[in-house]
Amino acid sequence: MLTDAEISATQEIADALSNVPWTDGDDAQRNADAIPASAAANVSKAHSRTGRGDPLFFRRTIIPILLTCGAILAGAGALLLFGGEDNALSDLFPTWTPFVFFVLAFIFLGFGALNVLAVKNAKSN
Repeated sequence: MLTDAEISATQEIADALSNVPWTDGDDAQRNADAIPASAAANVSKAHSRTGRGDPLFFRRTIIPILLTCGAILAGAGALLLFGGEDNALSDLFPTWTPFVFFVLAFIFLGFGALNVLAVKNAKSN
């Protein structure tokens, strides 16, 4: 069970973060406890840099996708190449397929690394 102080603190945080207009008669008290204008300005600046308005949004989103695809392609190529004679997968693909997987993995990992460096350099500037 929460104490009265914990409930009060929790309600204060919820009131500060809520954008829903109040319908009961305590509007004057809640408006008096509103967030200062400087804090609201800082929050709006932080939100304006996140999401689709951020010029690095696409690069940050694509980095894990490229690195994961590169690792999966390299693993699939290694599985096909080093699976042995009893591997059923090697019967399904031509002999050149693992090498194509390795080339594609190298490309994906290279693009992922370039995007990591671009995001890192953009943050430092």
